[in-house]
Amino acid sequence: MSLSPVHTGEATGSARRSRQACIACHRRKVRCDLVRGQGPCSNCRFQRIACTPHKRKRRDLTCFNELPAVEAPNNASLIKPIEDRTLPPMPEAATERSPATTAKYGNSCSPTSENLAYVGRPEYLPGEFAAEREPDGDPPKTSRGDAEMTYLQSLKAFDFPPRPVRDGLIDNFLQICSPWMPVVEIEDLKLQNTHDSTRGGSLLLTQAVLVAGSRVQPTARLPNSDCATFYNKAKALFFADLEPDPLNTISALCLIQWYNPSGPEHVSIHSGGFWLRIAVGLGFQIGLHREPDPKSAKCKLRRRLFWTLFARDCLLSIAQGRPRAISLVDCNISLPTVADFPQDNKNARLFIAYVEICSILGQCGKALSGGYSHWAPVEVGRNLQRWISHLPECLKLNNALDYDFKVRQLYLIYFTAISILYGPGRPGNCTPVAPILASSCVARIFEDFLARDQLRCLAPMTIFYLRVAALPQLCCFNFSSLWDVSKLELSVIQKSLHEMAKTWHSARRALRILTSLVDAVRRGQETHRPLRDLDLSPEQFSFFEMVPADLCPKRHIIDAAVDAARVNLQEEPDGRLQSGSVLANPNPVTLRPDPTAVCDSTMREPTTAAPPRSLSTALGASSGDMPEYTAGDSLFTRDSDDWVGVDEGLGPGLGLDDDDFFMSLHERLLQDFR
Repeated sequence: MSLSPVHTGEATGSARRSRQACIACHRRKVRCDLVRGQGPCSNCRFQRIACTPHKRKRRDLTCFNELPAVEAPNNASLIKPIEDRTLPPMPEAATERSPATTAKYGNSCSPTSENLAYVGRPEYLPGEFAAEREPDGDPPKTSRGDAEMTYLQSLKAFDFPPRPVRDGLIDNFLQICSPWMPVVEIEDLKLQNTHDSTRGGSLLLTQAVLVAGSRVQPTARLPNSDCATFYNKAKALFFADLEPDPLNTISALCLIQWYNPSGPEHVSIHSGGFWLRIAVGLGFQIGLHREPDPKSAKCKLRRRLFWTLFARDCLLSIAQGRPRAISLVDCNISLPTVADFPQDNKNARLFIAYVEICSILGQCGKALSGGYSHWAPVEVGRNLQRWISHLPECLKLNNALDYDFKVRQLYLIYFTAISILYGPGRPGNCTPVAPILASSCVARIFEDFLARDQLRCLAPMTIFYLRVAALPQLCCFNFSSLWDVSKLELSVIQKSLHEMAKTWHSARRALRILTSLVDAVRRGQETHRPLRDLDLSPEQFSFFEMVPADLCPKRHIIDAAVDAARVNLQEEPDGRLQSGSVLANPNPVTLRPDPTAVCDSTMREPTTAAPPRSLSTALGASSGDMPEYTAGDSLFTRDSDDWVGVDEGLGPGLGLDDDDFFMSLHERLLQDFR
């Protein structure tokens, strides 16, 4: 059976392949799939040439004797006749042909206001010499040979899985992926998922949606839903350059990042970072970083698409320790608002808050690497407090019982930013308490994920959150009153990595490293340092004033211990227990940095101070209001048998010495112990 793009299963009726080839296929002696009443054959569509039926010298009575000739379109609109054609409904089959390949397979390459290239030369090269409002004719058309077409056919790049599977994967995408990447117009997706051939949709974008939807499956894996298969189709379609709309192409590049088969320690052209930079480069070509024309039909989509790329860029930069691809200094596009979404709903506000906290997390990496001035960490800390203070009511964690899967994922980024900003390597002789509390919150959130079997719905970036959360837990080894709870929380982190390793390869490496670090710490001699050796300043606790107390098991331990010892925050001689908070008077979050932000004058030391308060007040509740956190509150016990070791079924993995970043943090952590 032919694997041509118009294959829909067993051919019947008018869908039967014609026994008459077109002139081009007849001349090249290749199989032609010309179908009566359905426009040009797939080979001519692929080559973007005229498709005219070949007239036999001797009439064959069994052929289509009265088949009307398809007139060759002119060069100005090669594929336009296809768009005006209406196809009959196609039968259900094991695989279904995309209606876009017949109705809108190759849109006209004529430039529109949506896909004109952006050229910024007039900013520094004035005059008519720099002005290029319209392109100089059509770009040269890429010649596509039989080998490339055969390759696409062998991948079945033009086919979809059966409708029930396709619908399930699209639902996965809409529920799990789309809130964080709102780059697909739902109406366009519905068009592609029907047989409405009068308008069609983007084949590349739909295959990319299936990539994302097949990577995160909340229930048992659907048949015919292998993510690698969809990824190979989408990748081949991208490099074949069949998609005429650059916005669809960039959106597809965002979605195929969900595939992400390996961690950043591998040099790969399949990684999320690779596809991100290609998407950013294409975005710059069409001026995606510039404020769009409000009259443009795609104005809102362009803004959502740019900030999706920006948020992803911030996350990858901090997780991999690599330079950012987007600098806001070069951009003038405004921040996303609820008006940029089809509906003013919770998902719209979730994405806006997500972009803001990703920007702050990216600032953490810049501040700690010396990219900003000396006072930058203080400013980033202020931004963190402003962010949580100005969250919409629907995104606040008023209590731990109000469970919302997406909101808790949002808070994971917040707690990760705290752990990085105040983690190992911070100047000072005492261990900050903020990352310890943040890590405790992360462990409790993942405990809920484990109980609800939701780890398979998480993006691979959450592996980085787990790795960051593990380091403050190891710091508690020297504080015996915290170590028992830390062992429970480390067990949660280990089991979470173990479960995620079944989906994401990079989690295997993180699990091995963490297991080795835990074993190394447990072999050491446990000390009994008092909790007053921690940095217990109000600044440290200010990040948790709006976090439910029962979401952080260690809070009541620290509060009770310090209050029992009657520690006076105002009289501590070594200055570790300060009375004032440098994060007072929060204002709305500001994401766009001033071009002169590298100057110290923009990061001047704050002078306002918060009034004195007790440690219980700083923690947000008294110790009497908080129950004792015991092993019964956790999914796992404290027994050493429950500590997750290396699972031989996960493969050999890599050596510890290869992860320089994580191990260097551990060395700095050990310096704090000394």
